[in-house]
Amino acid sequence: MKKILIICISIIILKTVIFEQVKLESYMPKILTLNSDGHNDVLHIKYENLEGENITLRVYDIQGVLVDERKLTGSQDERSEGSIYIYRYNPRLSHLNDKLQPGIYIFTLTTENKIIGKGTFIIAK
Repeated sequence: MKKILIICISIIILKTVIFEQVKLESYMPKILTLNSDGHNDVLHIKYENLEGENITLRVYDIQGVLVDERKLTGSQDERSEGSIYIYRYNPRLSHLNDKLQPGIYIFTLTTENKIIGKGTFIIAK
């Protein structure tokens, strides 16, 4: 019984440490228009990265197909405010597709294959 309790406590502590060190804070806007008017053309993803972990953004379409993947850490589109980082994701510059089409998309932020945050956004015409 003691061993099970110790293992459970260890897992809880490990999960807490991982999510305290790197976590998704917020993202906006939820709807992107991509019409180059300067409003709602870029998704701002705000996350905390206390340990300077390498963060990867993966974007999937509604069927679960990977449509974009980017390394955020050290990117020219990333800026920091201490341990808080803001990444400006421009779907028009998709690395796997020419341009993302209107629809619903799911994104994940990962570090060493651990998902530390996820969200959804819409590209509208």
